[in-house]
Parts: sequence; C-alpha cells; structure tokens
Amino acid sequence: MTDRERVVYRLLIAVVVLTSAVAAMATYLASCYDSVWDSLNAVVDSVPMIPARYWASGSDFPDLSAIYFFWAWPVFPASGAALAIRFWTPNDMSWAGRLNSEFKLVLGCLVMLAIGLSVLWTLDGEEVMGVPIGARLADLLMVGWAPFAMGGCLTGLGVLGFRRLLGPGTSTRGY
Repeated sequence: MTDRERVVYRLLIAVVVLTSAVAAMATYLASCYDSVWDSLNAVVDSVPMIPARYWASGSDFPDLSAIYFFWAWPVFPASGAALAIRFWTPNDMSWAGRLNSEFKLVLGCLVMLAIGLSVLWTLDGEEVMGVPIGARLADLLMVGWAPFAMGGCLTGLGVLGFRRLLGPGTSTRGY
C-alpha cells in the first residue's frame, strides 16, 4: 500500500469506530431519556433519504432500532471500502516469501469460510440458546445481532482473502 492508501484506510477505520460509538450512544440515550427519544425520532423522521424505519421494520424494537440504523448506516460503506483497500491493494514482496504466506492465507481463508458459513447456517434466524431476543435490548444486540454479524464478517473475509490470493499481481505481504 502506498502512503496515501494507508491514510485513507486509517481514516475509514476511524469513521467505522466513531460511527459505531455514536450509534451505540444515541441508542442508549434514547432508551434511557424520553426527551432524547423524542428528539432522535424527530431526526430519523426528518431525513427520509436514510431508510432507517424500513431497516428496523422487522425488529421487536422498531423505533429504537431505527435510531440505531440511522446513526450506524455509514459503517457498512466505510468498512467495505476499508476492506477493499486492504485486500485489493498489492504489496511489494519477493516470490520466495510469498509461498509460505500464501499457504497461511489459504488455510486462514478456509477456516474463516468454514466457521462463518456454519454459524450462518446453524443460526437460521432462530433465537440463540433459548433467550428470547425481543425481551431486552442487550439480548437483541449480543445474542441476536452479534452471532449473525460475526458469521457474515468471517464469510466475507474468507471470500476477500481468496480474491486477494487469486487476483492478478497481488501479494500477501503484511498478514
């Protein structure tokens, strides 16, 4: 990666972290204070360009989820761009060191794909471990959303790793 690509990559990671923190804080404050709840719902309703209500339509907490989705939507494009910069950008490396790191990459990609797909397949939209995820916000986030997010991220990283390995003129330095 060039210096400019490193700066863009770090800025995108900062956007992901800050956006996640703001979304979590807004959701927490809205769940605790009625005045914040009313204000944030007014903000969500005033910007129809972001379909937060549609994204939250299947949730047990549609208004609270809409507030979260309204503030968290930049996470997906920013993390997608950061992963694309990280995995699609070739690095300089000699052929001798590439063989060992390619073996590690193939093994890592297979493990990530296997775990990610098995998590997504076994959960199948069910309530995990018998905990009704609609009872509390913490259950919704940690038991309902986190396993699906982990499975999706592992599957995506496995696919991106294979793309990096099989792409033209890329190397695996820096893993």
